[in-house]
Amino acid sequence: MFYTANQTIFSLDINGVEDSEGTKLQVLAFDGIEAVNSEYIFEITLVSKHLRYDITKLLSKSAYLSFTPDKKQGIHGVILSVKRAAIGNDYSLFKLILAPKFYHLYNEVDQRAFVNQSVPEIISTVLSEKGYQQGDNMDFVFKFKEDYPKREFCCQYEETTAHFIHRLCEEEGINIFYQHSQNNHCMVLIDDNNYFPNLDNNFTYASDTGFVADHPVFKRFDVNLHSSTTEASYRNYNFENMKIPEGNAKGEQSNKANNAQEPSLEYYDYPQQHMNKARGDHYSKIQIERLKSFHVTAEGYTDIPELKSGYCFEIEGYPSLDSLDSADKWLTVQIYHQGRQPQVIEALGSEASAVQNTPSQLHKYYRHPINEGIQFPFDEEFKQGYRNVLVGTPKKTPHRPEALHPKSHVLGSQTAIVTGAAGEEIYCDEYGRIKILFHWDRINPQNENSSHWIRVASNWAHDGYGAVVIPRVGMEVKVDFLEGDIDNPIVTGAIHNGVNKVPYDLPANKTRSVFKTSSSKGGVGSNELRIEDKAGQEQIFVQSQKDFDQLTKHNHTVQVNNDSHLQVNNEHSETIKANRYQHQLAEEHHLTDLDRKTQVLMNDYKTVGLSEHNTIGTVKTTQAGMEIHLKSGLQTVVDGGLSLTLKAGGQHIVLNPAGIWMTMPVWTGGIPMEGTPAMPMPPLSKAGSVAATSAPVPRPLTAVQTQTMASDAPFCLECMLNAMGICATDFSNKATPDAVLNTNSLNSSLGTPSFAGGLTDGLSSSMGNLTSMADMSSMANMANLPSSGLGSATSGITGGIANGSIAGSTLTGATPSFMGSESSPLSGISESLGSTTNTLQGLTKDPTQAIQQQATKAATDTAMQAINSNETLKTATETVQQGADLANKAKQTQETLSNATTAATTLKTPDISSTTIGFNPNGGNNV
Repeated sequence: MFYTANQTIFSLDINGVEDSEGTKLQVLAFDGIEAVNSEYIFEITLVSKHLRYDITKLLSKSAYLSFTPDKKQGIHGVILSVKRAAIGNDYSLFKLILAPKFYHLYNEVDQRAFVNQSVPEIISTVLSEKGYQQGDNMDFVFKFKEDYPKREFCCQYEETTAHFIHRLCEEEGINIFYQHSQNNHCMVLIDDNNYFPNLDNNFTYASDTGFVADHPVFKRFDVNLHSSTTEASYRNYNFENMKIPEGNAKGEQSNKANNAQEPSLEYYDYPQQHMNKARGDHYSKIQIERLKSFHVTAEGYTDIPELKSGYCFEIEGYPSLDSLDSADKWLTVQIYHQGRQPQVIEALGSEASAVQNTPSQLHKYYRHPINEGIQFPFDEEFKQGYRNVLVGTPKKTPHRPEALHPKSHVLGSQTAIVTGAAGEEIYCDEYGRIKILFHWDRINPQNENSSHWIRVASNWAHDGYGAVVIPRVGMEVKVDFLEGDIDNPIVTGAIHNGVNKVPYDLPANKTRSVFKTSSSKGGVGSNELRIEDKAGQEQIFVQSQKDFDQLTKHNHTVQVNNDSHLQVNNEHSETIKANRYQHQLAEEHHLTDLDRKTQVLMNDYKTVGLSEHNTIGTVKTTQAGMEIHLKSGLQTVVDGGLSLTLKAGGQHIVLNPAGIWMTMPVWTGGIPMEGTPAMPMPPLSKAGSVAATSAPVPRPLTAVQTQTMASDAPFCLECMLNAMGICATDFSNKATPDAVLNTNSLNSSLGTPSFAGGLTDGLSSSMGNLTSMADMSSMANMANLPSSGLGSATSGITGGIANGSIAGSTLTGATPSFMGSESSPLSGISESLGSTTNTLQGLTKDPTQAIQQQATKAATDTAMQAINSNETLKTATETVQQGADLANKAKQTQETLSNATTAATTLKTPDISSTTIGFNPNGGNNV
């Protein structure tokens, strides 16, 4: 359709602005560009006879620019900018920018987070908050074929709201175009080419032959083929199964390419936001379709005003590249509109030059690249009417938005506050992930809905082991972003602040390294590990608010170089399933305020190197299932205080101040019971060696000692002399004993354990089986007993009598030869004792014979007199005790060896009527 030269074709209707005929704004010219996935921009030049037209009332008003007089074709939008460009004598020149309402969102920059929402939900939320209404013929509408999954976390960060929405659409392959009416424009979001509407009319292609067509036509339509990528692949990482979900898609060649050969080219990227292969394939498909959207393009030059971006048209009369489908539809992806009607300024005169010289602002506002095919012919002079140039793609080729709106990257780290459900101090999921609220988030609540689950980094993490410290609600944490992606945060640490202060004041405690927790819930206590590095005060402090459990699956070694203190305010128990070894190098002190209960289920061995002292406040009871055996090396004293009772075999002996009471008369003879000897086992170290012993290791025997022990000699003279501290060789080489026996040294030797022990060993060798009952060799262990050799000998002999060894069937049975015959069982005793007495008497004369004769005679006389007197066992025992007491007195008065020898030779027979048997080393009568 053609219009007369002076007819007005284009008009602008501004909502809410009513101008009179004389002040009405008239369209002089316009230039505009629109495209799929872009906001259209039109620059409109207006004239008015009103020289002082109020342009402020135009800003942000909606308006409709008509391309035709019937106003069926045109662009609706809002006025973004208006300016007065020139002033003539009768007219004023104005320029304004018309764009969609959505364009305002380029002026808004926000930072916010969306949690568990799909892309359509996010876009709908944002637009609805801005007052946009959703629905057909409203402000925006969705037409989707796909179902869009919810995104766990999606942020708008340091980007405009318009940029943010475009970015989401590009990521999901969603196209945007606009539908226009005289009263509104609607932003349409689609994900399939079938949702692009078709224009009702088919348009004719008429090659530029110089003739003018009688209706709008395509004057030029050029088809271009472009080489493109053939395959797209994506990878991502799924931490839940540590798998690498991949996505892959291969692009289909357009039928317009007529099977053209292309190299195999792949687009590969990591990471992507898919968590499984199906979603990865979906994003790969979107990417390859994006890359192939402009594989085939067409460039057209027309004067058809119905053509708009996002609409599909069909062209007739143009030979298709595909002979099988000549009726293909084409999608207008970008179009440049241009209109001129100079007839509105016929009276302008000189201002015409001002119109031409006014600079254009179109490229300032248009935010997307302009396709290189958007070019008008250079050889055509255009002064009046309407024309356009466009770029189209086959409708059958899936169209996806170009990736022109990248995501903002976070440079460095941020901090955030840990959040959680009401009443929770620690809020996490099975992977130890937490919820946080960024400081820039003004919308989300500070609770469990503030974010998605965010992973927490650790310095040690693997299957079933590692380090786990869950940040708690209210903590300030350090947040990093994987590859700078705001949608992929990870917590890497916690930070103290003015509210959540450090455990110990700084810098006063700057040398302390602390790991301190807080009891949850309530925070009334804490566990703590504190390391103090201050020089001279180094310390490691460990506190357990309640229980402290340790498990060592093999060895546990602790070394304390100074003191160790353990305080248990309640019970203390230990269970040791194998041996326990303890080596105490110094004293041990033990105090039990109440009862002590000890149970040994098997044997109890105890060795005391020197003395053992027990004090019991009231009662001591000892009970043995079979036997109690008491044995001493020299003497045993039982002091019953007021009363002493012996009970055995239904009989008893009672000693008390009233006398001695027995159930039966005293009988001589009988068989003494042999007790079980003490066999204490020394403690062993872990390696099995002796950890502690009670006596030093004896020195090796000499040759003389070895020969004597192998013979039948009653005792070894060298052993006795060594015990006295005398060298045997020097003793035999001296002319007289006095030359050898230094009085002071010998008196000192008489009181030593070695002398008593040596003499006792010699007598024990003479006694044979008889002395085995008295165990005279054990006298050597009585290290603190200051007894002379004579006292030791006598005690050993009379000890055998006290044990009943001279009475009963023992002496009448099978006896050693030295004890005599069965008819005279005491003859052997006499001979042995006589030998010992003779030895003691001759000690100062002949070293060998004198000692044997003196010791034998003195001992024999004492023993025989005791036997013949038929005195009781008590009499013999008291005599031995008095002899030992007198020996102690001899040491204290530092008597010489001659006095000791005199005491041995002057040993008297006790009074038969006496109640004791003993000897006086000072030469006095028995008491």
